[in-house]
Formats: sequence, C-alpha cells, structure tokens
Amino acid sequence: MGAGFTYGAYVVRARLARGDHLWPAIWLMGDEHNACRYEEIDIAEYRGQASEYNQLEQAAHWGRAWYALTSKGAKVTGPADLSLGFHEYAVLWIPGRIEYYIDNNLYFFTSLEDPSWTSNPDKIPCSGTPIPFNEPSRFILNVAVGGNFFDGFPPMDPNTWTKPTMEIDWVRVYQE
Repeated sequence: MGAGFTYGAYVVRARLARGDHLWPAIWLMGDEHNACRYEEIDIAEYRGQASEYNQLEQAAHWGRAWYALTSKGAKVTGPADLSLGFHEYAVLWIPGRIEYYIDNNLYFFTSLEDPSWTSNPDKIPCSGTPIPFNEPSRFILNVAVGGNFFDGFPPMDPNTWTKPTMEIDWVRVYQE
C-alpha cells in the first residue's frame, strides 16, 4: 500500500450522505497508530440529520490512545446542504499549524505549537516523537451508521435516509 503522507494540502471533492444516524467522514489516520500513539485529523465529519444539513465538525486528535487524547476542533456551518451538491473539503497541514477549508474558504485552524497538546503527560504517546502531527498519515473516507457521534442510540429507520451514500469525485494530495 505504500507510505502515507506528512504535511501538505489534502483535498477531497465530495457529496456527503444524508439520513438519520448516518456519519460520513473524510479524515486522516496516522500510520503509526498503535497501542501507544494515536493521530487523527478530521477534515469533515457530518451528521446526516435533517436539522444539521449544513453543519460539520473539523478536528485534530493526538495522544497515547483513542481514550487518552488532546483534541482541538470546531463545529462549523458550511455554505449549504452538504448532501445536495459537491464541495471541496481540504486541510492544509504544515509544521506548527493545521487549517481546515470548505470550497477554498478557511473555516477553522489550530496551532500545533499550543502547549496544551503536550501539557498532560498521561496523554503523550510513548512511541514516535513527542511532537503532535509530524508522522505520516493516510486518507480514510467512510460512512458509518450510528455510534458515539450521536446522542444516545435511538431506533434507526433506513427508509428515512434521503441519500445514504457519500460520492467522491476526486482525492488530491499536494506536497512541496
């Protein structure tokens, strides 16, 4: 499968799935993901509920394991219903900073030099470097159903899913 990528611009042109409890996501997972190192950059996480048709989350998670993380993120309002048309979801990952874009507009950024990333010794990975987000990552594009991204686990009815697929037009990685 080859090596992942470190730093650069990661861009996906996609039309997101829509329906109660659908969870389309475009994200990066660190290659060194193991029992003692976890890196995740969420370019776009979307709840398919009708009441949140233009809302998505953009975030970065780094630490020892999925249950011992430092996270920085934001819930942002996109330009329209993200399931009706194609949009470009991008992250610019450079040393010291991660910037998140929708259709070439900056929506969120986080400084990787913020001391809170490394202030809790119980969350610092015990493998790789003790610096957040400087190891190779790979793309993951998926649609999950249910899970802890939603409040509780109410019954789901797939007949209410108005668009149960995520369509990907293209994926691009730009590096110097």
